[in-house]
Amino acid sequence: MHRLPSKKYGTGPEYKKIYMIAPRHPYSFWSMKGTVDALRARTLMPNAALATLMALTPDNVSVEYILADENVSDIDWKVQCDLVAVTGSSLHLDTIHRVCRYFRDRGIPVALGGTYASIEPDRCQGLADYHFIGEAEYTWPRFLKEWADGQAVPVYEQQGYIDMEDSPMPDWSLINVEDYVNIPIQTSRGCPNRCDFCDVIQYVGQRYRVK
Repeated sequence: MHRLPSKKYGTGPEYKKIYMIAPRHPYSFWSMKGTVDALRARTLMPNAALATLMALTPDNVSVEYILADENVSDIDWKVQCDLVAVTGSSLHLDTIHRVCRYFRDRGIPVALGGTYASIEPDRCQGLADYHFIGEAEYTWPRFLKEWADGQAVPVYEQQGYIDMEDSPMPDWSLINVEDYVNIPIQTSRGCPNRCDFCDVIQYVGQRYRVK
């Protein structure tokens, strides 16, 4: 098992540990396994959502993030932490359900967000202690402050779409770039098309919003 990287934010005397998990991608055309193997990487690209959550940490909250990209290393099921944060799409639902149930059975609260939690919230009811629906630029910092004060609520839902100027550059400090074929750069969200195989418009809308 690879050593799990971590990073501290804030200046308080005690840090709450958040174990962030990006589930393993199931085998498909989109995982581009042949290209990954040919380039001697471990997977196609890192999870930008978790790196963005790190960058959204308020200055007055002291947390230590621990990152586990299951496409690069195994999940540490025995990790000692104060919170598990999981994101993913409907393709990852089996792993998402397994992770949430396992850590909650251990008595560790779970925060769940991403496209699966946002587009299929009914299937996620009761799965996590804190359920995030929609984009997290405003709800994650609010949650961290309320969680640190013992006042977090079960559901954090973004009403409408965020101003892209409020979305920071992801913090990639916990990844090893050699594990990945590409490092994503997000320039916009939204799409005017209506492709029946894609859930983008359900999550981030039909209008381009540009950074």
